[in-house]
Amino acid sequence: ARDASPSAPSPSLSPPADGVGPTVPMRGDVYLGRQLAAAAAAGARTRTPEEDAERRRRRKEKRRALAKKMPSGVACCYGCGAPLHTGEEGSPGHVEPATYDLKKRHNQLKTVLCRRCKLLSHGRCLTK
Repeated sequence: ARDASPSAPSPSLSPPADGVGPTVPMRGDVYLGRQLAAAAAAGARTRTPEEDAERRRRRKEKRRALAKKMPSGVACCYGCGAPLHTGEEGSPGHVEPATYDLKKRHNQLKTVLCRRCKLLSHGRCLTK
């Protein structure tokens, strides 16, 4: 006399909740489940489309303001960031006029090191 039918699985052979073999949840599913649970626990609210548009507008304004602060037409030293010039010889950003003209002619001003940075890169110690 059998109590259980042969087609019904016995309770002891049922797979655990996490799954075994091909029924194991994928890592992405486990991660997503944890993230959703954490968001629900934290009471995270979703932003409305108007709030998203406002955030994008503020971000765009901030980027434009930063772009206006940096003059795009002035070349800077690749090492110290000082504006390049051929005037005062001891100041940061000074480049020999011949080097400046050559680099400008070949559109390579972004790769120029000023005199001070060039000396520092060759091991010279500057006190001024």
